Amino acid sequence: MVVLATEFGALGIGFAFLKQTKLLVVFDYGIISLMPTLKKLLDIPEPEMGAPQPFVLASEYSLSICYHQAKASFYQGEIVTDDAIKGKPDLVSILRFKYPQIFKFGNPNEDEQPLHPLAEIGLMDFYAFEVEESNWANRSLAGEYINKHFIILFHDSTFEIVADSYSMRSIETEFILDACQDVIDNWPDE
Repeated sequence: MVVLATEFGALGIGFAFLKQTKLLVVFDYGIISLMPTLKKLLDIPEPEMGAPQPFVLASEYSLSICYHQAKASFYQGEIVTDDAIKGKPDLVSILRFKYPQIFKFGNPNEDEQPLHPLAEIGLMDFYAFEVEESNWANRSLAGEYINKHFIILFHDSTFEIVADSYSMRSIETEFILDACQDVIDNWPDE
């Protein structure tokens, strides 16, 4: 495809793709951008594969998502046997995002994940990522806030958010609503 560019910007509609250099030039609403890349967030525990039961609580300035985490991920990625995790407490991860601009929660599920636009660049089930060079984050400009695009893939749903930053903590409980009550009890003053 031919791309016409001038000193005043690009003209026309099209794209150029060089996979090895991760360059993707897209004319989309007049924006030229790089191809998004995924950075796996190693400090966020993997969701339980079966029923993580993600639950979202949000206000104008803060959003938290609670979910059951995979027991093995709590033990710092070590390969553990079923016997090693018997009797260990159930853990719920609580992710808090500051200054959420926009979020999506729903499809695709685990079976439809290959249909997600980011699947071709390495999006995988049961992990959390930051999407660098995200067009969605770039379009969600909000003045003084830094916009970062985060995504977590669960068994039955996908959670995506554009926000300033996040923090993570885990609590011992087998009930997701206990974690939600903990979030409410410790909600930050806005």
